[in-house]
Amino acid sequence: MLGILKMSYSPEQRSSHWERLDKLKNNGIRICSYSFERRRRSRDEAEEQEDDHGEKAEAVNLVKSLMNLSHIKCFRFICDAKLFKLPYNLPTGHQFVHLKELSMILNFLDAEMVSLLLFLLRSCPNLQELALEGTCLNEHIPIEIDFWEKQRPPDCFINPLLRVYMHEISLSSKSVIGFVKFLLLNAHVLIGMTLDYIETPEHQLKDKVIINDLLRLKRASPQVLLDIKPYWNVTI
Repeated sequence: MLGILKMSYSPEQRSSHWERLDKLKNNGIRICSYSFERRRRSRDEAEEQEDDHGEKAEAVNLVKSLMNLSHIKCFRFICDAKLFKLPYNLPTGHQFVHLKELSMILNFLDAEMVSLLLFLLRSCPNLQELALEGTCLNEHIPIEIDFWEKQRPPDCFINPLLRVYMHEISLSSKSVIGFVKFLLLNAHVLIGMTLDYIETPEHQLKDKVIINDLLRLKRASPQVLLDIKPYWNVTI
């Protein structure tokens, strides 16, 4: 039976949460949902240096914990705040080789959240379905304008990735459009991409131009169907 675990995180809970993650494999539980939250608080310089050291240690702990979850088939990652830096991908032999479905809530304008998305994609060589939901945060690290043009496609783009869903995104975001083009230009067996975008009166004309450009874009997969619509028209 597939177990579901949803966790929230704060600095005061870090040890107990990592211990629970490390025990998942031994207890036969497959994690489907992980929620990451961090408190924002004012700090002086000494506290910031201490936090930097703590963040590096937490990055190591997170990677070690994820290495013990290579058996999972479905993973939902929710992040509401600033992340620590992660490596390029999980080590060979500890990747999510059984993972078929990955979903994530992220701010496409935040460089660290986007880097986390890439980290997860690079660690899921057999991923078949990707679902992303856009969110906005007041605090974020700006992403480079040509970020997606510089990235090497993850292995899952070469063969297994079949469907992509993106919900509550902004077509006026260059990062969002950059990622959509990154997918269409590199996902070789993709059969469906659904984009549910936020429609606003001031962006209607611009959105139409962007949609037409995406529909005309050359694609790595000739059979992919691109469905673009305002998300408030989606029937649940």
